[in-house]
Amino acid sequence: MKTLMNTFMILGILTLFACNQKSDKKTNAIEKTKIDSIVNITKQTTTNKIEMKFALQDSINRTITYKDTLEIHLTNTKGDLAVANDEMKYIKDFHFNRTHEEKEHQIKKQTILIDKLEKKIENLKTAIQIAEANIKKFNLELKKYK
Repeated sequence: MKTLMNTFMILGILTLFACNQKSDKKTNAIEKTKIDSIVNITKQTTTNKIEMKFALQDSINRTITYKDTLEIHLTNTKGDLAVANDEMKYIKDFHFNRTHEEKEHQIKKQTILIDKLEKKIENLKTAIQIAEANIKKFNLELKKYK
């Protein structure tokens, strides 16, 4: 009977020891899973921030290039307007062998051209202002990721 008691006692101790090891393994596995999860989330967040920085910087660069192109077009259009105004002065001058109707037709045609050029200049100025505002907006957004 004493042997049977000792055997049960030894079996009980072994069972407790085995259960304790399983419990420690489960706890370790859970902790490892938590740590791995945190590491993965941190990596993903860092990757997202880096990708966002690159995307914002790319947007800034593209917008600057677009603005520069608009400014070139604006300069060219202002030059075209100056030429059109000079041509208008020439049209309004007296010319031999030109009827009054021809002169009025030329003035009307030149006035339409000048109006179109002035409207184009205003549109280009507006587009440049929008591009500048977008550049500022992108720069402010980029500062959030530094």
